[in-house]
Amino acid sequence: MNKLNLKILLLLLILIISLCSFADVTAATNTGNKVVFGSDYELGNGDTLDGNIVIFGSKTDLSKNSTVNGDIVLFGGGLQMEGTVNGDVVAFGGSVKMKSTSVINGDF
Repeated sequence: MNKLNLKILLLLLILIISLCSFADVTAATNTGNKVVFGSDYELGNGDTLDGNIVIFGSKTDLSKNSTVNGDIVLFGGGLQMEGTVNGDVVAFGGSVKMKSTSVINGDF
């Protein structure tokens, strides 16, 4: 199995797990996977999320000094990054805007 097939398999697995959890889209607990569908999501300045974010046609902002310890998968919509992602960022359509303070410690 080549690297591309493994990435696709990993992303599908993340999507399935995320859809099963349907965690709240607020950063109150900062743990678990976040599914952003039909509303906006912001990870605030200095906040950390231990989990993945799956975005369906919505707007997501990672503020300066915020950290996501997981992957971000975007299906349409928009992602604005000023923080750090310790994982991969994958976009299927939509837009990803990276500010000068953004860091991806994985693949993009």
